[in-house]
Amino acid sequence: MQIICFEDADVDRLRPSTRARPAHAITSDSVSFRLIDWLKRIPGKLSGHVRPYLQEIQKLDYGALVNARLAPTVGLDTPLLSLFKSASSSVVIDPECQAVRLAFISASDLAKLPVGQSQDVLDHAATLPQTPLKLDISRWTQDVIEHHMKQMPSAVNWHPNHEEYTEKIAVVDVRRNVQIGDYQVVDASEGPILLDKKVQVGPFCYLSGPVFLGTVLIRAVLFRAVLFRAGTRVIDHAALKDGVSLGRTVKIVGEVEASIIEPYTNKQHHSSRSQFSGSPLSG
Repeated sequence: MQIICFEDADVDRLRPSTRARPAHAITSDSVSFRLIDWLKRIPGKLSGHVRPYLQEIQKLDYGALVNARLAPTVGLDTPLLSLFKSASSSVVIDPECQAVRLAFISASDLAKLPVGQSQDVLDHAATLPQTPLKLDISRWTQDVIEHHMKQMPSAVNWHPNHEEYTEKIAVVDVRRNVQIGDYQVVDASEGPILLDKKVQVGPFCYLSGPVFLGTVLIRAVLFRAVLFRAGTRVIDHAALKDGVSLGRTVKIVGEVEASIIEPYTNKQHHSSRSQFSGSPLSG
């Protein structure tokens, strides 16, 4: 089966987060899940239809049509795979703007369509019988943050069910090569605390779950719902709380709240103007 993840005319509403990346590559979920990560779990050949200037950036392995603005909620691959196993063609339409959110076109119907004409395929998909399937979608940039906050608990719980974790200290589960300093204060009453590979946690840290830490050196005070990925550095005296997701190779300082920081973003210098960052999508 072929799966095409496509950008529609409303993708520009998600700027600036989509200026330099396809919509399917936005980190829209609390634990750095992207839509493309869930689509790769579905058997089949995956391709994308994106804006022309992003075609060289996009490296995907092109059936099914998936709107690139779909929120990458935990377990998204399950309802999609169920639809794709159907014997008949069907479509999920956005009731607000009538855009195609998701469509499955059977092999017999697909053979009747012009080869390589993606717009013709989309036009045909809009006329298919509609099927009721609840799928979250980002209409504006602020929706990305909203989905991130709503998905944080289930996203953090996904990892210990699909990856190997062991308890290093009370209520703190870790993967290999993790170092934890002395005098930790941890609270997992509202969610798990997970430390990914090669995490280093300095002394006197406060971790309040749900928390997911990737490969990062931490000397900061940490608060509820925080995620760090490979190569990230949290500068001394940072305060990260209420749902923070940091991509790889990020440098961060100050107070950050309810935020998604994409890879290679730099906010590392102390100044009066850089001490607080609330609910942004940066990078």
